[in-house]
Formats: sequence, structure tokens, C-alpha cells
Amino acid sequence: MPAPNVASVRAPRAIRILLSAASLLVLVLMIGLGAFSLQRLGDVNLVADEIRNQWLQDIRLIGDLNNFMSDYRTAEGTHLLSNTSSELAASERDIVELDAQVIRAQLSYEALSNEDAERQVYDEFSREWAQYKVIAAQVLALSHAGAKSDAIVMYMTTSRRAFDKASDALGRLTDQTVVRAREASKRAAGTYLQDRRLIVAAMVVAT
Repeated sequence: MPAPNVASVRAPRAIRILLSAASLLVLVLMIGLGAFSLQRLGDVNLVADEIRNQWLQDIRLIGDLNNFMSDYRTAEGTHLLSNTSSELAASERDIVELDAQVIRAQLSYEALSNEDAERQVYDEFSREWAQYKVIAAQVLALSHAGAKSDAIVMYMTTSRRAFDKASDALGRLTDQTVVRAREASKRAAGTYLQDRRLIVAAMVVAT
């Protein structure tokens, strides 16, 4: 019986070693590509989180503030039109509830992380709104006491000017927030396009 050829024995062993090395290389490349892709997706998610957790929350709360403020002003006017004690009491309950809703929205906004530019405009709004409420309380006191004519004059002059100042400050805050949200949206789109190109390039290199 002829002896086995040493070269023929070593050849399959060498092929198995090469195949194992090739398989290991493919595995390493796949793991590396997956880790790189996850890292790039993390960048996109980071910008998306900024939009979702900050700017969308800011816009929602500012919208709530605007709605509750307008309702508060309307309730102040409704109080002037109330004649019976039950109507006055119902109007005053509405004002108390609306005031609580504004305060809750303010506290929620203040709990968010905002930059100095937005914080300064918000602080201005907060001061103007506090001054308006003082004047509105005087209007309500005159109305409740039956001095409707004096209450109406104050409602149409001093109270309206104070409300307009608070509303204007909130409007500027809205404009700033919308601009910043759009900038963040553009950054998210740019980050997505850039990372998609990088992932495709990494796939080509791995292939």
C-alpha cells in the first residue's frame, strides 16, 4: 500500500486554516460594520432627541400658555358682563382654574433646559404676565363691587396694555423657538445624509 503524500495531507489542512481565517475576517468585518452603523445612527438619534424632547415640548407648552392666556383675558371680560352673583362666582372660578393652568404650563416650561436667549425672553414674559394679573385682579375687584364702568375703563386701557405686553413677549419667544426648531430639523437632516454616506462607504470597504 503506497504511503500518503505529505503534500496532499498538508494541502487540505492549509485550506481549512485559510477558510477559518477568512470566516473570522468576515465575522470581524460584520461586527465592525455593525458597530460603526450603530454609532452613526446614534448621532442621528441624538439630534432627533433634541427636537423631540426640547423643541417640540417648548412649542407645545408655549402654545398652551398662549391659549390659557387668551382664555384668561376672555374670562376677565366675561366677568364684566356678569350681573348676578352666580354668574360672577362662575366667572371667578373659571379665572382661578385658568390661572392654575397657566402656572402649570410655566412650571413645565421652566423645568426644560433652554438657552440664555430663550430664557431671557421667557423671563420678560413672566414679569409682564405677573404685572397683568395684578391689574386684572383690580378690574375683577371693581366688577365684583358693582363699579362696572370703572372696571370697563381699566379693562380697555391699563389691563389691555399689560396683556398686550405679555402677549408680545410670548410671541417673540414663539418666533425664537420655531427658528431654533427649524435649525435643529436641518441639522437632523444633514446628519442623516452624512451618516448614510459613511455607512454606505463602510459597506463598500468591507465588501
